[in-house]
Amino acid sequence: MITTAFKTNKLYVFWLIPLFALALWIQTLSMSELPALSQDSFQMPLYTIVYSFFELIDIKFLSGIFSLILLLIQAFLMMNTNQKYEIDKFQSYLSPVIFIIISSSFLPMQRLHPIFIANLFLLLALSRIFSSHKKENVLSNYFDASLLLSIGSLFYINLIFFIPLVWISLLIIRPFRWREWAITFLGLILPYLIVEAYMYFVQGDAKDLFVTILLNLLFDSFGKFYDLRYWHENLPFYLFYGFLLILIALSSFHMQKDLKFRKIKSRNGLYIYLWMFILTATIHYVIDSASMELIIIYAISVSSLISNYLYSFSKTWVGDIFVFLLLGFSIYIQIAA
Repeated sequence: MITTAFKTNKLYVFWLIPLFALALWIQTLSMSELPALSQDSFQMPLYTIVYSFFELIDIKFLSGIFSLILLLIQAFLMMNTNQKYEIDKFQSYLSPVIFIIISSSFLPMQRLHPIFIANLFLLLALSRIFSSHKKENVLSNYFDASLLLSIGSLFYINLIFFIPLVWISLLIIRPFRWREWAITFLGLILPYLIVEAYMYFVQGDAKDLFVTILLNLLFDSFGKFYDLRYWHENLPFYLFYGFLLILIALSSFHMQKDLKFRKIKSRNGLYIYLWMFILTATIHYVIDSASMELIIIYAISVSSLISNYLYSFSKTWVGDIFVFLLLGFSIYIQIAA
């Protein structure tokens, strides 16, 4: 029933998704006070502009709405990319719905946070990478991809550690051509050179950027302290993430069997998503400042994986049960909060 409903192209399904996302966020959006984040104290240069704007208007609700709108844009952008490059086997609204459920599962993240801006740049970079398939001249694709990740890291520093994803994609999609590799380094350093020049000539102190980066990398994010406190004896979260892990495992086994039936373009996209998941997990556990905010990046590859699995059943009611359980545990988090 529910999986079949999301397979339709009817307009009412499109408009139901923002209402569904708002329902998951409404409780947090209505809160007048939220705990402080380390990113609020040590802002990356471009995030300072966004943060200062919302501080100026001083309406907490609007900053949360801004993040929710960004999340919705990313959900539909991801859906468009997955369908265009045949990563999703079926044209459906299910993958953006799963993306929203997973991204909204950690309630302290339902607020203004630089990851919501940075993730948009990551999705745009992925789109540029995927579009290089069977293309002769791809210098602009990989320059753009590294440039987008570099700009995104000026909002959220840990995005810089996804630059290896560009190089991994080159290994997967392209034969070795040194110019394609060299151009990624230009895209990487260019935004930082511009910001450094601005700070030196306009603000008179180029050291500020280095200090800000260092603080963002070394200072514990809200997650390392807050996550443990939030998880302590929190049954809804154990149920949701436990079930999600089971679903990821089942979907992975299915995808392993399904890969041989996929086109090369589709397989390449799935391999890149796999490496992105591995890279995200590595950053999560190695970089001290990275924490549960990465759930939104995990959700990109996981939502596509699960969506493909749920549509693999000949009897649609089996997929419906999985969706209802995931949604039910998500609602339980909201009720128990």
